[in-house]
Amino acid sequence: MSDTYHFQVNLGGMLDVLSNHLYKSPDVFLRELLQNGVDAITLRQKSQPDWNGGKITITVEPGRRLVFRNNGAGLSEEGIHRFLAVIGQSSKTELVNGKIPEDYIGRFGIGLLSCFMVSDSIVVHTRPAVGGAAHMWTGLPDGTYALEPLEECPVGTSVILTAKPGMEHYFQHRKVAELVRYYGLALPVPVYLSGNPERLNSIPADFTGISRSQLLSFGEWLFEEEFLEAIPIQTPHISGVSYVLPYRTAPAAKGRHRIYLKQMLLTERGDTLLPPWAFFLQCFLNTRGLRPTASREDFYEDGALSSAREEFAAAVRRHLAQLAEEDPDRLKGIVSVHAEAIKAMAVWDDELFQLFIDYLSFETSEGLMTGAALKRAGEAVWVHSVPKFKQLKPIFMAQGRLLTCTG
Repeated sequence: MSDTYHFQVNLGGMLDVLSNHLYKSPDVFLRELLQNGVDAITLRQKSQPDWNGGKITITVEPGRRLVFRNNGAGLSEEGIHRFLAVIGQSSKTELVNGKIPEDYIGRFGIGLLSCFMVSDSIVVHTRPAVGGAAHMWTGLPDGTYALEPLEECPVGTSVILTAKPGMEHYFQHRKVAELVRYYGLALPVPVYLSGNPERLNSIPADFTGISRSQLLSFGEWLFEEEFLEAIPIQTPHISGVSYVLPYRTAPAAKGRHRIYLKQMLLTERGDTLLPPWAFFLQCFLNTRGLRPTASREDFYEDGALSSAREEFAAAVRRHLAQLAEEDPDRLKGIVSVHAEAIKAMAVWDDELFQLFIDYLSFETSEGLMTGAALKRAGEAVWVHSVPKFKQLKPIFMAQGRLLTCTG
């Protein structure tokens, strides 16, 4: 009979994987702390339905120390041993049929380790909301930890980090505020810097009832652009707003989006969520029901993601169709700037082709003509190749026939 052994984990090697391969930047430590804080508050709200005072407070000692406090569920001594000291074990797991409920952000149980990228120790003060003693847990990057009782500690959890050499710039008020707004702007839980009553994160939960001018003002504040149009998005998987850029963009251009998963920033790239023709849009979107990769920097490709992509395309199509009916001059202005993008959309979508064909301009043997003019012109020959069009154009002009280039 063979013996059974347990795997051993080299924590130093794990930290190298996290910092050099899984996470793109050390600043994700603050994203992970925000995520854990919101999930702890969600857990307390589930156990105490009448309680709604959740908040996160961050205290910064410039260049030296950071205290990240949430007044959520807290941890008991058993919970500390089970969740803080076991890599890959999340406190959100096994609450509902052994799975993580959809209203929690975290999934993998490795987020706290990201703090070792900026600090040589992680100190946790915690007291459970359900009652019980408070404890102080101190974790070190060599895989050891210490646990001792704590007298003075309010309900909830504080994570205390001390800046390690070279990481002092993350321990500044301005940098912390910047990262909170970047990663957690859409979070429902208020986040404050200690001593400052101004909430760092505050935006509408639903953009469908907001006026166009308000949406455009929000987009200008967030992206520092004066957009041509704002398209509210509200679907089963996506909510937010999509903006039409005020200048032409190439299909290969990578949009600087803000795409969130469960109200926590996931990515600035839209490659996996947005359709290929959406390169003329810049989006602020929150998603639900989609799966993140382990690094929480992109979406996992599955049926839900495909549905979300189709929902987004349908929402944009509906808005543009509404513009064609209610404000054709505004739509004409969009088409004049983004003709190539609109043509790309039309290739993918017959409905969009029918919607835009009248507004699009095409090079012909008689000069530029709109789709509406071509409809009235009657018979025409179409070629896609630009070189072939240039070759045939003199012949068609001499014959008095109409040649149109669709390339």
